[in-house]
This record gives sequence, C-alpha cells and structure tokens, in this order.
Amino acid sequence: MPTEASNFNNDIMSTIYRVSDAEVNNRVLRSTINDLSYELFSKTLSKNTNTDLTRRDTSVQTGDEFCQSKVVSVEASNTRSFKQYLWKFRELKKENNKLLQLTNEMRSICTQNLKTIQNRLNCLTDLISTVCSSYLKVNQAYHNDNVKWRNERQNLSLHLENEKHLTEEIRIKLNIMEAEKKKIEKAINKLKEQRENEMKEFNANKQIKRLKEELDISKLQTEQIRQDFEAYKIYTKELLDNERRLNKELRKSYH
Repeated sequence: MPTEASNFNNDIMSTIYRVSDAEVNNRVLRSTINDLSYELFSKTLSKNTNTDLTRRDTSVQTGDEFCQSKVVSVEASNTRSFKQYLWKFRELKKENNKLLQLTNEMRSICTQNLKTIQNRLNCLTDLISTVCSSYLKVNQAYHNDNVKWRNERQNLSLHLENEKHLTEEIRIKLNIMEAEKKKIEKAINKLKEQRENEMKEFNANKQIKRLKEELDISKLQTEQIRQDFEAYKIYTKELLDNERRLNKELRKSYH
C-alpha cells in the first residue's frame, strides 16, 4: 500500500511539473507572438518611412519613374515580410492552442489523480482505523488474560502455602501420636507384666478371666490406636502427594 501511494505521488508530481512546463511554454509563446507582432509593426513602419524618404530623394534626383520602381520594390518586400510574419504568427497561434489543450488535459488528469489519491487515502484511513481498533481489542484481551493468570497464580501460591502449613501441622500431630503410641505400648507391656505377675500370685479362675478381659480390652484399644495411626499415615501421604502436585503446577505456571 505505501508503494502504491508513493507511485501515485510521483505520477501527480510529474503531471504537475508537465502542466507547469506547459504554462511556462505558453507564456513564452505569447511573449514571442507579441515580440513578433511588435517587430512586424516596427519594420513595416520603418520601411514605409524609408519609402517616403526614398520617394523624396528620387523625385529630386531622377524623377517619377525611379520613384515608382522603388515604391513597387519596397511594397513587394513589405508584402513578403508581412506574409512571412503572418505565417509565423499563425503557426505560433496553432502551437499556443495545442499547448492550451495540453494544459487543460494535464489539469484534468491532475484532478482525476488527486481524486484517486484522496479515495486511496480514505481507504487507508479506514484500514488504519480498523487495525487500531483490532489492536486495542487484542491488547485489552491480553491485559485481561494476564490479570486473570496473575490472580490464579497468586491464589495457587496461597493455596500451596496453606497446604504446607497444614502438612507441617499433620507432621507434628503424627509425631505426638507416635510418642503416645510408644507410651501406650509401654503401658501395655507393663500391664502384661502386671497380669503375668498377678497370674503367678493369684491362681483363681475369676482373676484369670478378669485379667484376660482387661487384656482383650487393651488389645482392642491398641488395635484402635494402630488403625488411627494407619489412617493418619494415609492422610499424610495424600497431603504430601497433593503438595508435590501443587509444586509441579506452580513451577509450570512460572515457566
């Protein structure tokens, strides 16, 4: 598009230069016609004056015959000069008409080219306006997506930070439960020893039955604690897996 506009500008400038040259040539031609007309008039007047002087001289010197021959010769010369200048005048007038016609044609071409250039400029203006509007829309969409992505990344970072705190709390609770488990195991072992000692001291069936029941209850409690511990281990593993997954997603979003 810029190349076409440049070519049109070059064409119109060339046309303007041609019109200017034609107008200059027209002015020069008019000046030449005026000069020739003035020269023709001056020479005719000068020759007429010379004729009068010649007549006076010849009338004094030789008489009427010599005067008449000179007059005829001068009139013939004046007629030839007048015809010659008249022919030049007509030729120059024809050339002037041609230049006027060329000037009018150049002006018409210049006007048409100016209209074409104006139409092209209007099309370019509309195209630029459309491109600018599309650019603004794309830029606004990019800005909105960028803001949305930043908000999502910030929310993901906050969620990951919360998951880290929650994982740390679960680790602390697991450590506490592990310590409590050890205490319970020690208590169970102590109860076993105590029951063994009691079984050694008391040989009654009732006492043995009671100790067995207590042992069964302790086993149930121990099994319940073990199940709770296993459940906490599974929950902790899930939290750690979630933390790894969130870290991967966060690293991908940063890249």
